[in-house]
Amino acid sequence: MKGISHKIECEMYNQMFHVCFHKDVMDRRFWLEISDQWNGVTKLMDNSDIVLWFEHDNYGIPISTLNHEVFHAIDFMFGNKGVEFDSKGTNEHWAYAIGWLTEKILDCSKLEFDYTNRS
Repeated sequence: MKGISHKIECEMYNQMFHVCFHKDVMDRRFWLEISDQWNGVTKLMDNSDIVLWFEHDNYGIPISTLNHEVFHAIDFMFGNKGVEFDSKGTNEHWAYAIGWLTEKILDCSKLEFDYTNRS
């Protein structure tokens, strides 16, 4: 499974996400160059798909980078759909969407990284 982009579809909001863990996939598949200084990237494409890339070690993604990029992805998704963040409300829709996408990305990462041999 290594070296591919993983597709995640959010049917509720009719949104497609693509998750990548390899810079060459970002360049080859999405024509996006990744700086060596970045830990993660979230990009809204012209077709409204959202692409996420994560720097990683042999064991996975730093949780802070995962959280940061997932927030951007949900912000793009809701921005496309006209869903606003309510600074005085509970924003449960944001919380559920962030949790849902985080879980989906972690599922993708299990296909890419060996979590069984951590030292």
